[in-house]
Amino acid sequence: MISFKNWFFQCFILLNTNVLAFGQGQHDFKEDSTAIIKLFDNAIANPSKIDSLKTIAESKIVGRENLAPIYFYHLAKFYYLTQSLDKSAATVQQGLDGFDVDAKDPILIQFYSLKGAVLGYKNDNLGAIQAYKKALELADNEGNLERVALMNNNIANIFFSSRDYESAYKHSSKAYDLLKNTDNPYLASITAVSAISAIKVKRLKEGKFLADESIRLSELTNDQLGFMIGYFSLGEYYLLTNQLDLAIENIHKSLVLSEQYYQKPYILIAKTSLLNAYVAQGDFTNAIKYGEEALA
Repeated sequence: MISFKNWFFQCFILLNTNVLAFGQGQHDFKEDSTAIIKLFDNAIANPSKIDSLKTIAESKIVGRENLAPIYFYHLAKFYYLTQSLDKSAATVQQGLDGFDVDAKDPILIQFYSLKGAVLGYKNDNLGAIQAYKKALELADNEGNLERVALMNNNIANIFFSSRDYESAYKHSSKAYDLLKNTDNPYLASITAVSAISAIKVKRLKEGKFLADESIRLSELTNDQLGFMIGYFSLGEYYLLTNQLDLAIENIHKSLVLSEQYYQKPYILIAKTSLLNAYVAQGDFTNAIKYGEEALA
């Protein structure tokens, strides 16, 4: 079977910053922090306005060192979401440079999480894992189990990129175990990642249960990412168990959603799996069709 080169499932970069992250309760700090966040949210919705909005945000941190991390984080987030990855990486580093080496501030979890996401997109898997593990260490020290779970999920995603499925399974299972009895909004997609992880290491019974559970949870929350990965996981399960019609049906469902929501990584892995399924079925016309589309 052909393998997909770079598995890159959803990474959670903790986009929402707590404006009280520095223990400052003063009205001015809260007001200016919120204003900075809103400015960059506006920039994300209107990227052409970034220069003017950035200038306004800069004016709010003059002589206010405690606001600088808020500014650098949200500027880096803007660059990340607009795919200016080099600028995002440089801005993240500017933010990190403002902290002591042994600092434990909660916003550092978000900086390292964002750094991991940027490096993951740049295919620096080792650097991404190191960044996510630093975020995981900080979240664990903070006792924030939700963030511990999200960082484990992110680490699992990067291990997929390296095709280290055992490590992906270890971390995705940890993420699922921490959140399975919660109403976390990401639970459906995290369950789906745990499902495909289990299937890739041939824990098929567990993987089938988790794939079905991810679909159930996605139906409850209308989580389109959960559906995409969940249907794909079911397709991979049926492919490995030689139930080819069911494999094609579920992978195609994942592909339709991936195309509907313009999720290029999921489109590619779905087409690659359809290629494998059609080859196994002896339908070489469709195998060539999806193989060519995957390579396009």
